[in-house]
Amino acid sequence: MDVSGRRVRSQAGVTLIESMIAIAITATVGGMAALIGQDYTDQASRREARDQLMMGYHKARSIAMRNVSALAPGAASTLYCLGPDHVLRVFARDDTTTPATALPTACESTSGTPIWSAAVAGGTRTQIQRPGVTPAEAWDCMAIDRAGERIAHSMGTTTCTTNATVVLNRGNRSLTMSWLNGQ
Repeated sequence: MDVSGRRVRSQAGVTLIESMIAIAITATVGGMAALIGQDYTDQASRREARDQLMMGYHKARSIAMRNVSALAPGAASTLYCLGPDHVLRVFARDDTTTPATALPTACESTSGTPIWSAAVAGGTRTQIQRPGVTPAEAWDCMAIDRAGERIAHSMGTTTCTTNATVVLNRGNRSLTMSWLNGQ
């Protein structure tokens, strides 16, 4: 009762304005969480792609250095490449088999049987590019001789790079990776 003796009803519940404020706060926090989550996913994909690139490089280099074909130094023994389907592949030349196994002229699953392959982490959203090239160019391939050195090699219409680094782009950030030290 109030001072005049009338009965006062207590109000229970939430007003429309309070509800709208609660919804706005929830939406803002949810949006921030989504952005943070996407950045975390992009970062994880860049790191996984870096690890895949290094694994393929080490595989290609070790096979080249085993030199099953006794190729002369400077001749491509293995080919490490990125196909249009966003799959990394390692191919090896072997002149000791009949018929001899040549290196492919394209980095596709139909170009031969790769010794190793892996789909790039993050799929087509992860771009692997050559650094310092304007406009940005995709990294295509690397050829390795029996000494384990990166060499220039023509693969169809593409010349394989001898660069020691590549840039992985995903989301709004990039990661520069060196073949020499895996960073």
